Amino acid sequence: MLTLPYMHSLTLEALTYSALLLIQAIIAFSAPSTLFGRWRGFTYKEKLEWDSFRRFLSDMTMIKRYAPQDLSIWGDWLIYGTALGVGDKVVEAMRSLSIPLIDAAIAQTMTTAFRPIITASRPTRGGGGESGRLRRRRRLRRRRRKGKINYMVGPKRFELLISRLSAERFNQAKLRAHQLFLRRGGSYKSLTRPFSELEPLTIWFLGTGGGRFVTVTQRRRTAGLRLVWGDVHLHIDPGPGALVFSNWSGLSPQKLDAVVVTHCHPDHYCDAEVLIEGMTRVTTKRRGVLAASRSVLQGVDDIGPSISSYHQGLVERVVVLEPDVSFEVGDVGIEALRAMHSDPATVGLRLDFPDVGSIGYTSDTAYFEGVSEGYRGVRLLILCTMRPRGAPLPLHLSVDEALRIMEEARPRCAVLTHFGMRMLNAGPEAEAQYLEAETGIPTVAARDGMRVTLGEVVEVRGPRKREEPRIIEA
Repeated sequence: MLTLPYMHSLTLEALTYSALLLIQAIIAFSAPSTLFGRWRGFTYKEKLEWDSFRRFLSDMTMIKRYAPQDLSIWGDWLIYGTALGVGDKVVEAMRSLSIPLIDAAIAQTMTTAFRPIITASRPTRGGGGESGRLRRRRRLRRRRRKGKINYMVGPKRFELLISRLSAERFNQAKLRAHQLFLRRGGSYKSLTRPFSELEPLTIWFLGTGGGRFVTVTQRRRTAGLRLVWGDVHLHIDPGPGALVFSNWSGLSPQKLDAVVVTHCHPDHYCDAEVLIEGMTRVTTKRRGVLAASRSVLQGVDDIGPSISSYHQGLVERVVVLEPDVSFEVGDVGIEALRAMHSDPATVGLRLDFPDVGSIGYTSDTAYFEGVSEGYRGVRLLILCTMRPRGAPLPLHLSVDEALRIMEEARPRCAVLTHFGMRMLNAGPEAEAQYLEAETGIPTVAARDGMRVTLGEVVEVRGPRKREEPRIIEA
């Protein structure tokens, strides 16, 4: 057979490119999905949660051990098992337990999988018209509508996958199988990366300074605390900078459900009015709760008021905080506790979050007999500690008084905040280590921008992204 000389080089080149493409495809499908990109925020955690649920549905021993009697949850497990590619495992478990379900016949006919999408395109130049990124997005949406994409990117595309399944029940399913599982008494303790329906509470320490000198110099911020639990947002003691650092942290004041002010001193109330305007959608909607001491709302002796009657009239509900007064914001229960300070109307707080536990906040107070009673057994106690050891300040807490409260209340962990100038000079971290050594209670010195998340464990994250978090089993 006669062949041209250049055909050999073309064949060799074609084989080389084919081999390279094959190697790239093998790497793409065998490598973890994080190799070609970075998961943002909680997306990777959510992906691991779905991986855990998939492993649970694949483990016959586990699924039989926690098999609930309610048939509806088996239907949900079948839905998600099918979408995750392990529907046959669920069907096998149902048959072994003699659980009849019509949808079981559908499950084994569908094959699905999660894989990363790897795309490459040349960068586009500006110059009018729609951008290259927008064009790619539109092409991707068209391909999705036509059903030409078989591999999904992570759990955020899960509902699209479910919507393509043929049975009506599959089309109507929502991402709630793991919630039903735990509500019926299941457990994920044997999984590598467990998840639960527990809604975590995140406490943002937007400011950790207190007192006149720190407030004026802003050596530490004085923006207070932002508590986020699901859709419930609370801001406690919004001092100077609360508005700026809320927005800086991505915590819009318009998401607030309550503003809480414990007493009438500027480092606790200064930004309250502007946060109220944000909470009420820039005064366009009557909503939210304003809870504050009597001195803040009405004035006591020569102190206050510090929030105008106009701003008090913007909110849906006003609560005057006095010892033993309780109220609710959504499902969060809040109780005012007695405190002793130069503002006689000052109160501390105890906040109860369903499933998460209780949080104590002392505000500014002196130590007195019975101050610890309201904080007994809380999961986290936040102590406003102005001074270090050996430097008492009347009507405020030093580390010595904080030690007594911790020994009496025995919280599961504690955070020190609201530092004065002498505390900052002494070093809050060293004082926290001293308290932890003396009491055996995990104790953290707060920093501006620090986050504490209470879920299955307590996770303390510093303001810098690269810092390793501290995990506290509490």
